Amino acid sequence: MNRRALALMTTIFAAAGCALAAPDDSYSVEEVVADISSGDSRLDGKVVAIHGWLGECGGLNCAIYPSLEDARLVAGGPDTDEWYAAMDRGLAIGGEIEFDLIAGPMQFSEVVVYGEVNDSWRKPPDENGTKYGCLDRCDDIKPRSIRLILN
Repeated sequence: MNRRALALMTTIFAAAGCALAAPDDSYSVEEVVADISSGDSRLDGKVVAIHGWLGECGGLNCAIYPSLEDARLVAGGPDTDEWYAAMDRGLAIGGEIEFDLIAGPMQFSEVVVYGEVNDSWRKPPDENGTKYGCLDRCDDIKPRSIRLILN
């Protein structure tokens, strides 16, 4: 393939919200989970690129997982030890209907989510033993955009 054709294809994919691969400076889901669970997050409040597998996205649920298997397991329903472990390995994506409309067709696909990291829901308990939690759609990531990774 010549350079001109490759440049044109890259431009088309970028404009369509697609990427050929995750950016070199993107973080894996595992790296972000470890960081925001540490109690001394260096990513909290920063806008970063995170690559992983998008699970169901709509209503009170939207998350990115380290594997397609985890995304599918969580979508299958709760109340097993494996389900809870898969949930813990994922990052909840906050958002509004506009994000869900863009992300919806990308469910169960490899993606890059660009957004602000929020460690509020994963911090260890404070000195008084207080731990914060989230019952509905949490925002480990406050999304700005999402791109489908084409493999």
